[in-house]
Amino acid sequence: MAETEENEGSTLRGDAQRSLPFAALSGALQILLSVVGMLLLVRYLSPEIYGKWAVLMGFAAPVMLFTSLGFRHSLLRFSAALESDQARCRFLWSVLFRRCLTLLVVCIVLFATFPFYESRFGVAGQGNVFALMLPAFLFLAASQYLVIGLNVALRQREVFIGSLIFQGSSILGVLLGIRLEESLPFFAGAYLVANLNYLLFNFSVGIYFLGRPKWQDLTYRHQEDSEETHYRRTSFVDDLRGCQPFHPGSVFEQPPGRDLLGGVQHHRKAQGSDTPGDLSPIDHSPLLQAI
Repeated sequence: MAETEENEGSTLRGDAQRSLPFAALSGALQILLSVVGMLLLVRYLSPEIYGKWAVLMGFAAPVMLFTSLGFRHSLLRFSAALESDQARCRFLWSVLFRRCLTLLVVCIVLFATFPFYESRFGVAGQGNVFALMLPAFLFLAASQYLVIGLNVALRQREVFIGSLIFQGSSILGVLLGIRLEESLPFFAGAYLVANLNYLLFNFSVGIYFLGRPKWQDLTYRHQEDSEETHYRRTSFVDDLRGCQPFHPGSVFEQPPGRDLLGGVQHHRKAQGSDTPGDLSPIDHSPLLQAI
């Protein structure tokens, strides 16, 4: 028994060590390509038009964080401790379906009410652009939940390839728009296509490595223990406290060391191994009852 647990721990450490180079390279490459894409748009678009683009992009981060309810953290940290691959699969797809349905409703509301706040935000007349960007946000959110599942499975190579697909598609769309001298709707459409490519890749890889979704996942509800509920709620509060507009491609990207190792450590702790360090966020008790 002890030998089996030792072998399992060695396997986890080996998988983590092989995954970390891909995780580091993926993060560095994402930053580099995001900067390249931003500079291309800044040089091509006028300051006024780019300002409108930035405002519309700024909706992505708060919308996705508000609808996550902390599940992006608990999914990464606690799914590794589940006993079977099937349980982890059900947890992932149920969270993805529920969060994306919530996000879909929010996107519909945002689009329906756009005429009431477009002038206040300085994006009047950009409803067609916003209509293309909202489904892109939905695709991006779904992709990032799948990326979390792949992180837990230590499939960093696939995460890296997906990042290349997304960033490469985005830059190709920007370059094509500049070449054709297109306006803002074209770039919004290119962003939508890039996110669709990203989702299709992650969905296919997720099915292959993590398992297929089922219709029952729409009604399946993961049973949280007190530790998981506390961690999810406090993580959500931390997200809200630190929420600010930034490039939506990095909305759910976490530094690979903290949360990836946190999930592995929690798994080892569940198996009876001593693991130093408590990665739980600070307590925000006055706000938790509202979640």
